[in-house]
Amino acid sequence: MKKTKLIIGSLLAIFLMMMLPLASAVEANAAKETTNYSSEILDAYLKNLKEKYDGGDAEPTFIILYTFLIFLLKVLRMIDVGIILGILSIIGKIIGNRTAAEPTIANI
Repeated sequence: MKKTKLIIGSLLAIFLMMMLPLASAVEANAAKETTNYSSEILDAYLKNLKEKYDGGDAEPTFIILYTFLIFLLKVLRMIDVGIILGILSIIGKIIGNRTAAEPTIANI
């Protein structure tokens, strides 16, 4: 029983080691395909967006929503930073008080 587990485990390890370079190659090809942008394509896309929103009919409300979302996330980040700094200052005071109370060679 142990020999069969050892053989199956070894074959599985060999199979996984053989498939590892294949996964890297697939990821490299996927990354290579997404970075093929030309300035002409980007200019055409920008022109389409300008034409879409130049008319007075459609208002880009998503820009306002994104701005409020970014502001909200900044406020939440500042609250998190404040909480972390408060916790660290409390820990610093506890550790500072504890180390000051211990006798040192200079105090003896």
